[in-house]
Amino acid sequence: MAEQFYYYTILASTPFRSLVGRDRRLLTVHSSLIAHHSESLDLLVNEYISEAKEGCALLEDVEEQTFVQFSQYAYTGDYSAADPDIRPNTLWPGSFGPLSASSPTFPLTKAYILGTRLNTVV
Repeated sequence: MAEQFYYYTILASTPFRSLVGRDRRLLTVHSSLIAHHSESLDLLVNEYISEAKEGCALLEDVEEQTFVQFSQYAYTGDYSAADPDIRPNTLWPGSFGPLSASSPTFPLTKAYILGTRLNTVV
């Protein structure tokens, strides 16, 4: 019964809009679900700051893929990592070099950084 109430609370909550990435793509999540994941997110969607009043946040510095992974985690408790774009390091054959945008762990790193920024764990 408690689980049913939890889902009802999520589904009955106000949609919260985010303009994500440089292109400001509009993505929407349930406000109570997002608020549940951290104190910072609770303030963002429920308190008297401008984002809460407008029901919308501008997140230009967050990539769409990272936001989608974070939202997937909020809804399901898990998320799918992006397919890596692995490029061998040409200076040291057999090495993949330091963490870079082409590193297989880079999307996970960005999701972790977003979670840390929002005081939650992904």
